[in-house]
Parts: sequence; structure tokens; C-alpha cells
Amino acid sequence: MKRILRNLSRRGLCALLLLGILTAQAPIVGAAEAQIFSDVAAGGWYYDFVTDLSSQGVISGYPDGTFQPQRNVTVGEALALILMAAGVPSQQATGGHWASGFADYAVENGYLSASMREDLNAEMRRLDVARLAARALKLVPPKDTKSPFSDVDDGYATVLFQKGVISGTQDGRKRLFHPDDPVTRAEISSIVWQMRSLDVHEGQIGTDYYYVDVLEDVPLNEYDLSAFRLSRKSRMDYIGSGVRTSQGVDVSAFQGEIDWKKVRLDGIDFAMIRVGGRDCTDGRLYDDVRFQENIEGALKAGLKVGVYFFSQAVTEKEARVEAYYVLDKLAPYRRSISMPVVFDWEDLGDPSYRTYKLDSGTLTRCVETFYSILKKAEYEPMIYFNRYGGYRSYDLREMTDYQFWYAQYVDGNEPPEFYYKFDMWQYTSQGKVNGIEGDVDLNLYIKKR
Repeated sequence: MKRILRNLSRRGLCALLLLGILTAQAPIVGAAEAQIFSDVAAGGWYYDFVTDLSSQGVISGYPDGTFQPQRNVTVGEALALILMAAGVPSQQATGGHWASGFADYAVENGYLSASMREDLNAEMRRLDVARLAARALKLVPPKDTKSPFSDVDDGYATVLFQKGVISGTQDGRKRLFHPDDPVTRAEISSIVWQMRSLDVHEGQIGTDYYYVDVLEDVPLNEYDLSAFRLSRKSRMDYIGSGVRTSQGVDVSAFQGEIDWKKVRLDGIDFAMIRVGGRDCTDGRLYDDVRFQENIEGALKAGLKVGVYFFSQAVTEKEARVEAYYVLDKLAPYRRSISMPVVFDWEDLGDPSYRTYKLDSGTLTRCVETFYSILKKAEYEPMIYFNRYGGYRSYDLREMTDYQFWYAQYVDGNEPPEFYYKFDMWQYTSQGKVNGIEGDVDLNLYIKKR
């Protein structure tokens, strides 16, 4: 919900222009609060979507106080709502129909077939809406991915399901989409709300502070966002099909002495252990004083182990030195490392630090150097970054074969908000684990079966 409110503030003009499009008669204009529709009952599946969009002036009802949620939506209405939810500006009419400008735009950009433009008052099918929405959001249909629906196999419907925009209905063990059914006002409200919450439109990815272009050929985040769940111990898990997950911590000397046996008994499967780092001011290398204690304790307790190096490299030469430093430290444990070896480069935002505003090209070459050395030594390298680092610091087009460790701290069951594929998610810095005093980072590792 917080994301859509931020989006609406950025798209205030869009909200005003969308007002009343779902209304066949004269719209009710100027509502400062959500309208109370006599036929939209609290607790209904579409109640939150309708009331939230109504409170923002995106949709409206009829003069008699009804919303008519089961009324079917026309092609013209769907075009205007879907395109503007994807960030397309309002389009002036180019013909006799008020939505003709939207239709022309959609046809010109390949979002809509020319034949569908011929009758903008016709009812819009559910599958046609899905295809329109996915194309307008520049979502790429996944390859070799089984459809989640038993009654349609369409890549656009699949990618919208993966992004949480559509869900279909459950019929026993089958999930149905009913592709040929017309879309209703209730359903289009849900789709518009979910599209706006995605923050992906017109070929760009939006965050709280900036937009970046969608990168071609970079593998997408195809997780079912609704499948991320917190356990009773406030541990994040993923209950989607086709993968296996494991729970982990990442630690350094800051955690002090750790009772690794208690950690293992508390449901932790793996540990990512800091091996050392480079100082962010003078550039010297340093050891993590508890590295040997931690790696031997974790291995003895039966945990899987990986390591990370806190890099502040500003040249390829420095990245090479860091890679060989890591190899030297890992030599005694060569046969025991079963988790990735991580290049953890971070821009800490301080102008006095040596990495401040390092350009993306140099940083990408640094990580490629580190990666190639570790890969040649038959370790599995991984790159750590937060959302800003993934979108702005690295050129992910040069790293499509890498494993990514993504850091984003969330509240409750909030899913990760990264557009591209990642393999490990650091979801909190305030985890609680028996055997570790104080807060610790918690991580979820997701692997295909």
C-alpha cells in the first residue's frame, strides 16, 4: 500500500486524467476521501483496491452511489486505464471515440492488435487485458516456464502472475484464468492497483528517488512475490514450486563469540563469514580477527559455509589482490566451502571515502576480475549489492552468469522489490538467533531443484 501512495504522488496528473474513466455516466468528481459505494461491501476481495483507487481520484462511481463491480469493461476503458497505470500520458482523441488516441498509441507501440481498435465499445477479454498490461509494462515473457494456469498457456499472463498483477482462481488443484471471459470493473481495479504498485512502466524501473531503464537480456525476478512468507520465528521463506530454500546468517567479528551449535539447532542451515576487507579511507587490507574461529566453529557444528570479502577496490589491480587474498585465507578449508565466495563492494556515501562515486564501468571490471580468479579456482563467486547498487553501481548486462546476493530489509511479509533475478536475499539486519548475542543479518538462499 505504501508503494502505490508514493506512485500516485508522482503521477498526480495521471490520477486526475483517469478520474471517471470507469464511469459510463457523468463521473462523481472531487472526492477527497474514498467513496462509500452501496454495492462494494467491506471484506470483499476487491474492496481495498476499489476504495484506495477511489480515494486517490483514479476511479469513480455512478451518481446513484453504486460502483457496479460486475459490469464488464470496454476496450476503450481498459486501454485508458491500463496505459495510464503504466505511465503513458493522456492521449487526445484522434477519431470519433474518446479513447481513439489511446488505441492509436497502443497499436503503434505493439501493445494492441489493429483489429481490436475497430470496436472500442466491445467488451475486453481477460487475456487481452493481460497481454496489454504486460506489454505496456515492458515485461518479457519467461522462457521455458510452465504456465501457472491450467486453461491458458500465454507468456504475458505468466509474467503478470509472477509479478503479482493477476492471480486467477483456484478450482481444486487447478488454477484457472478464464482467458475468454470479459474483464469486470472489479477485476480491472485490481489490475490497475497492482500495476501501479509495481513501479515499472514505459521501459523504466522506479524507486523512491529515481528511475532507471530496464536492461535487455538481464534475467528477471520470476519469483511469485506472494509466496514469500515469515515463519513463527520471523524467518523469511519462499513456498513457491520448483525451488528449495535454506536459512542463513552472515557474520563478522562484530558479532563477537558465537555458539555455533546453538545456531544450528535454531534452524540455521548456512553461514556467510567475513574473511577480511579493505579500509575505506587508506585502502589497506585487513583480516577479520574472528574468521578462523567462525569458519571452524560453523563447519564443526554442521553448517554449510561461504565467505565474503568487504571490498573497497577502485582498480582492477586492487580487485586482483583481493581475490588472491581470499584464496590464500581459504586454502586450509578448500574442500569445506560449499556456499558462494562473495565480492561485497559497497559505496558508503561518504565523500571522504576512496570509493565515493566510482564509475560503473570501473566497478564492473573490478568484479569481473575478482569473479574470474575465484571461478578459475573452482569456487562459486557471488556479488553482493543493495537496490541502488544493483540498479546504479553495476552494469548487470555484463554479469548475467553471476549469482547475486541482494540486500533489502523489509517489514513483515513484504516481498523483495528488485526487478532482476537474485539467488540470495538478505532481508533483515535485526534477526535473532540462539547462540548469537544481539542482532544478526538473516538471509534466504533460493536454488532451483
